[in-house]
Amino acid sequence: MVARLSRQYGQYDRALAAARAVPGWYNSNSLIYRTAYYKEEGDLAAIVGDTTGAIMAYTRYPTLRTDPDSGAVAEEVEAVRDALARLMEH
Repeated sequence: MVARLSRQYGQYDRALAAARAVPGWYNSNSLIYRTAYYKEEGDLAAIVGDTTGAIMAYTRYPTLRTDPDSGAVAEEVEAVRDALARLMEH
């Protein structure tokens, strides 16, 4: 919640720190939460220029979405894969 609110107000460094401060139990709980967590962390890391962190988060995300449904989830998976490919090119 703090990460998303901070992001909404343009406080990207703070948002990334909040996303990374997520307790271990949250990260290991549910597939839905983990995928959202990795995507958010990857997005924020990319915004603040933490290429290594973004690559790590974006690499984890698709491993949890190996067979996405059609529609919004499939589009999100493709967007993450595209973002990862762009980061890997640099």
